[in-house]
Amino acid sequence: MIVTLRHEIMIDAPPERVFAFFENIEENYTKWHPDHRVFKWVKGGPMREGAIAYSEQMMHGKLHKMPGKFVKVIPNRLIEFRWTNPFLRFFSPRNVWIFRAAGGGCRFIAETDIRLGWISSHMKRVHKALEQGRTHLKEEGENLKRLVEQTA
Repeated sequence: MIVTLRHEIMIDAPPERVFAFFENIEENYTKWHPDHRVFKWVKGGPMREGAIAYSEQMMHGKLHKMPGKFVKVIPNRLIEFRWTNPFLRFFSPRNVWIFRAAGGGCRFIAETDIRLGWISSHMKRVHKALEQGRTHLKEEGENLKRLVEQTA
């Protein structure tokens, strides 16, 4: 069973400016969320299909090291990446950021797919982790909105 964590937020800036935040993610990553620690390009350049990045962030009180590959990039419209670590990729097979022009601004949509087994879908600990993931996506969206809008 796949559960999709999703958060949408309207940003008072065109999609090009929101996308530019991600083109400068090495500089912006730690500003984006207090749990974010490190982001660096390992292979390829900013927001290019096939590029590989390494990131670290705190989750559930622990530091997670997360290498990922950017598998689809449509400038100003979509960024999709997958974890290169097989364990992470199994449990989180898809991560996507969508940029949609709307009313002079940008509707930013973040989606993360989480794979759950039947038993784990009924465990209280798993539900707590999913709720933490939803909260993290929401906070990222709110912080992105604030950071992009204040650079207007």
